[in-house]
Amino acid sequence: MDGAVGSRAPEWMEGPVANQPMGFSYDVPGVRMNLARYKMSLSTCSGCHTGDTGTSFQMVKSKGNRNKASFADFMVGNGRGGRRSVGDNKNSNEKHEFFDLQGREVIVRDILNLAEQVDAARLRLSRVELDLNSTGHLAKIFVRGGVIGDWKYELPVNALDNNLFRVDEDGGLFLQSPDSLPSHGSKQIQLRATAMDGTGVVIERPYSLWLLKPGESRLAQDLDPSIQPNNPPPLATPRPNRTH
Repeated sequence: MDGAVGSRAPEWMEGPVANQPMGFSYDVPGVRMNLARYKMSLSTCSGCHTGDTGTSFQMVKSKGNRNKASFADFMVGNGRGGRRSVGDNKNSNEKHEFFDLQGREVIVRDILNLAEQVDAARLRLSRVELDLNSTGHLAKIFVRGGVIGDWKYELPVNALDNNLFRVDEDGGLFLQSPDSLPSHGSKQIQLRATAMDGTGVVIERPYSLWLLKPGESRLAQDLDPSIQPNNPPPLATPRPNRTH
């Protein structure tokens, strides 16, 4: 009961049409606590767009080109910086307070505050001095820092010396053709990492490599892909069960 709304409504309530009358709120027989009934109703399309928020269906109304749209009362509070009170449809002794846009602002600020406490995501290569006679991968591409955990790694086609190498799904860097070794010495590749969480974030950077001659030793220290910055602080919002 500590959430702003109840859990997600059952699937049979979901659909493109809601033809409930204005002032509608679900009345569930046998519920001993009206607040539970109210929060369930508020989590549905019909309840939220009518009686449970005191709204006449549309929450944002267009006023035409170049004119400022208007918001439903429950979204903008009482006009004095406070919450707007809406009476409960089933229990006249209960009131529910709203300032929806302010609540959304708090959530966004929480997210921005979290981002400020997290190290920026940086594209890395575990090793830059490569042994062409290695039986495993030559190096590993990885992202250190940031808040995104799932990345797709690739070598952009026709960039620098990318045609000499390939990348597997785990970020391992291999020779494109192990039977035809490139010349030793300096090479350059362009790395790309694309976030797989739907955000569309892409990181690219070039890397200078040194292909070791037979018997030549590495001088640089490898980077450990498993070492990451401290875990980000927990993200807390005032609406843990916000569903719409």
